[in-house]
Amino acid sequence: MILTDITLTKKGRCALFVDGEFLFSAHPDVFYGSGWQKGREVTVEELEALRMASEERTAKDKALDLLSYSARTGRQLYEKLARKCDPEASAAAVARMEELGLVDDADYARRFVADKLNLKDWGLRRIEQELRVKGVDQQHIDAALEELDYDGAQRLAEILRRRAKPIPTEQKERNALINRWLRQGYDYEEIRAALSQLSED
Repeated sequence: MILTDITLTKKGRCALFVDGEFLFSAHPDVFYGSGWQKGREVTVEELEALRMASEERTAKDKALDLLSYSARTGRQLYEKLARKCDPEASAAAVARMEELGLVDDADYARRFVADKLNLKDWGLRRIEQELRVKGVDQQHIDAALEELDYDGAQRLAEILRRRAKPIPTEQKERNALINRWLRQGYDYEEIRAALSQLSED
């Protein structure tokens, strides 16, 4: 097989033609780094190696771009990359980002816990559920939660005091309040204890 032509695509990639037919487009840095020239004889194995190296470079570039906008878990990053990149290349890119310290699920879990507690007033149950959805391993979740000095009832009572709204006495309104905080991730016993504290104030 002969590399019969190389053209640049609109996206700046190198379109490779073998025996007169388009085969695939390669990342320019990977292609030019290979030293290949038009007219070179190529094997299937060489082409596949170049294609895979190109896919990995593309996935790594995309990963860096995504991480420049926001932190992501390993699973989130992989799922985003795999929508447009080769699955194997996507996994390699995630592994590389982990090696560089740009993806760290343990650190992500710690920061997520702090943010949702302090900025969103979430309870631990909702925080844990959300971290699982984001693909964080249970060991990282447990470690992040164990670092807390947390009393759910006390925390919720402080939140309700801060909002300076009277606690409803009508059962329908009281149930609506309870359901709201259940959705925020507090246990029923925590909510009941918080309301009890406020009733005693």
